[in-house]
Parts: sequence; C-alpha cells; structure tokens
Amino acid sequence: MFIYHKIISLVIKFALFVMIVLGTAHASVDCQYNKVIAIQAQSSNVLIRVSDGVNNIWKSLELYSSQNFQTFQSLAQQALATDMRIILRFPDGYDCQSNDYSTQPSVVRIFK
Repeated sequence: MFIYHKIISLVIKFALFVMIVLGTAHASVDCQYNKVIAIQAQSSNVLIRVSDGVNNIWKSLELYSSQNFQTFQSLAQQALATDMRIILRFPDGYDCQSNDYSTQPSVVRIFK
C-alpha cells in the first residue's frame, strides 16, 4: 500500500511539473499566406510581400545580421519562384493582417 501511495505521489508531482513547464512556454501565432508576391532588400533587412488571397501585406523577413537570414531568405525565394504557401510565426497577439516592417518571424515554413 505504501508503494502505491509513493507512485501516485510521483505521478501527481510529475503532472504538476509538466503543467508548469507547458504553462510557461511562449505562445505564438502562425500567420498563413497563399503566396509570396515580392521580396524587397533594404539597407538593414529584407521584406516580403505576401498575399492571403484578399490582402497584400508587407512583412519583415529578417535582419541581415541574423543567423537565420540566409535560411529565411532562401525559403522566401523558393516560395516566390514556385508559388508555394508560406507560414510566418510571430509572438502571441501578433496581427497577421497588418503591414509590419520591423518584427521578424521566429519560424518560416513553406508548403504546397
């Protein structure tokens, strides 16, 4: 009986630990667009113009100084050349439908 209570106690502690860890994870917003319609190089960063089928929206892709720059730009160029769809991940509460020239995504995903 004692071992049974120990096991239950460990399971409860583990469940609480998981809930705390998941509760402190940063939430994010995946902004999905039908295609990339333009890429613009500027002095400090690269912008992409995306379409959701109704609106055309400018988004900052990445700063040149970022370690993600080449990968993100490569994915954006591929999406532009092949009419692939694109998802940009931003912090929770981000407005996917507005032009934004400064906030960089944490993830870029392309798909058919």
